[in-house]
Amino acid sequence: MGRLCLNIDLVVPGVSSLPKPGQEDEVPVMDTYVGGGAALFALGIGKLGLHPEFQGEVGDDCYGELIRKEFAAKISTTAYLKRAGRRKPVFRSVLPMKRIGRF
Repeated sequence: MGRLCLNIDLVVPGVSSLPKPGQEDEVPVMDTYVGGGAALFALGIGKLGLHPEFQGEVGDDCYGELIRKEFAAKISTTAYLKRAGRRKPVFRSVLPMKRIGRF
């Protein structure tokens, strides 16, 4: 079984677009969620009481810790969720959300 995509989604409520290259915008809130289709599917069926197993790698940083905690709370085993160390980045997606709210 190959390792599946696992990343962090940074959701910026109330923002309709990203800043242009070389520019910065200050935002009051940025929500952080586990992302990646396979990871979201595994977490979803884990919340339904099923027992998925997920094989992947996470960094040894705050994002990796968030992912490990989410998986520990919603999936019966995290035995196949390996630490890749700081040299391997966790992929991040920034998602502007025009309307204010949560998923």
